[in-house]
Amino acid sequence: MLWRPVPRARPKVSKAIKQIVVVAAVVAISMVFIIQFRPGTNVELGGGPTCAIEISGDCIPHSDFSTAFRLAAPNVEPEVLKQLRMREQIVEGLVERWLLLQDAERLGVTASSKEVTEAIAGNALVRFSLPAGQEDTFLFLLQRYMGPQVVPPPYGPAKRIPVFDPKTSKFDYKRYQRWVQRSTNKTEKDFKEFQRQELIAARMKELVRARVRVSEAEARARFAEDNDKVVVDYLKLERGYYRDYAIDTSKDAIDAWAKDNAEEVDQAWEGRKEKYLPECRKARHLLVRLDETLPDKEEAKKKAREAAEAAKARIEGGEAFAEVARAISEDPNTKSKGGELGCFAAGKLAAPSTTKDLDKAISELATGAVSDVIETQYGFHLVTVDAVLDEAAAEKLGKRETAKDLYLRKESERMAAEGAKQILAAVKDGKSLQEALDAHLEAVLPEAAKEAYVKGRESGEEDSSGPLTAWTDPSRPKIRESDPFTAAGPPFSQVQTPAEAAKALFALEKPGELPEDVIKLYDGYAVAALKKREPVTDEVWAEKRGDFLDALRRDKQRDAVIAYVQRLREQHGKEIVYRVKLTEDTKKEEAPPPDPG
Repeated sequence: MLWRPVPRARPKVSKAIKQIVVVAAVVAISMVFIIQFRPGTNVELGGGPTCAIEISGDCIPHSDFSTAFRLAAPNVEPEVLKQLRMREQIVEGLVERWLLLQDAERLGVTASSKEVTEAIAGNALVRFSLPAGQEDTFLFLLQRYMGPQVVPPPYGPAKRIPVFDPKTSKFDYKRYQRWVQRSTNKTEKDFKEFQRQELIAARMKELVRARVRVSEAEARARFAEDNDKVVVDYLKLERGYYRDYAIDTSKDAIDAWAKDNAEEVDQAWEGRKEKYLPECRKARHLLVRLDETLPDKEEAKKKAREAAEAAKARIEGGEAFAEVARAISEDPNTKSKGGELGCFAAGKLAAPSTTKDLDKAISELATGAVSDVIETQYGFHLVTVDAVLDEAAAEKLGKRETAKDLYLRKESERMAAEGAKQILAAVKDGKSLQEALDAHLEAVLPEAAKEAYVKGRESGEEDSSGPLTAWTDPSRPKIRESDPFTAAGPPFSQVQTPAEAAKALFALEKPGELPEDVIKLYDGYAVAALKKREPVTDEVWAEKRGDFLDALRRDKQRDAVIAYVQRLREQHGKEIVYRVKLTEDTKKEEAPPPDPG
């Protein structure tokens, strides 16, 4: 007979005590519930706000935000998430999904449980929402980091998930369960509801897209707009040309301008006076660069050094340093000014790592002396010192140079603008573009410059190997023919607003016709006249028609969805409260573990 323990007698508990214990337990549970879910806490038991977004009194749960975040960017580096503004994109995508669901309810658009299952199992895709206006661009950026995992419309925005059996290539339900458990912030049931809402929102977008029509005539006209080309004759009036050849730079002219604009000069001087310190050296330089087209670097250095040494020989032979610099220097910032570097104290020329050899040579040179050839990373230089100034002289020079710089900038801008308008008006009155240009330059150039211009025009010679003149300078206004360009522009280089300029030129119909106004350049103005049109041919249209129609339809569909969502926002989404931060703050719990294989 087996031994059995004798059960102990249980102490009797009164019915009243049992009732007290039960009541105490209920009270305790109630207190926990009140603490966790009291009005205004907006906190869920798992941590974080219950609502990620509140729209017109409705709550988009934080779990939806977390799940969408995990779907859109698993295992992406925090810095990349910040650059992509991921949180903002996810939040706005959820707002738009909510708006679409509101209208779906009105229209009776829905999705059954079976349809959701088939959508997931059929292609191993799960959807997430992005703002319609950012969808194409943002998906392209995501694909750079995640590759083919990210799927664009019409099946997306979506993500491929590893739930197919690699042996049978069929949907594996257990793999799907594991994936939901590890890679989302939801139960299987809740995730299916999340996908049901995504599918309904996608159907609403597709309804909008389906209503978009693109006619053959519209597509052909748009294709012509994008591909028709025109050619124009044009001339540029650059400020630098007027500065170097047309403006009166005499002391009297500068002093008179400075007197009339004393307040502006004084303000500019305040920002520059620290440069003009006592014992500052007024210096010039010329630069010979290496010929980058030569395959032998040592040969290129040899030729550049020889050119610099030849320049020094010319100066020692009696030519002015400034004139030689204007003729051969390859520093575009100082060439036209005879190599002027300004006035600066020792060590103040520029960053020591780039010009310390020039700075050292200038600080050691006697006034009027010319340095030996100096090699820097830019090429080979010669430098000279025009003067060493005390405090009073440095301030006087600084104020004068400040006034001169302002005067040249203002006057060159005025003369270029007025010149362009004068030429435009003259051509509209019947002159040719060349006649109008010649008349303008002969009117504004001083005698020496005008003589060089007229002589060069009569001879037709363009040789610029010698000293530059009003004719041989590369910045001289001359009539050029543009390359063929489309309405998207630019018609030619340096145009400040290419699209506007191209639009004005495309509006012209007859050769020789001009737009109503001049064209603004970054360094002046241009005048242009239509030369010819090059319309796109029917053969080219026939070849490109299919792809162009598809692209145009996609563009119009995107625009239609954006406009539709915007109307919904105005109608339903007037009160939106964001309970999550929109700036990137990559939290550990938002980075999911790797997808299970």
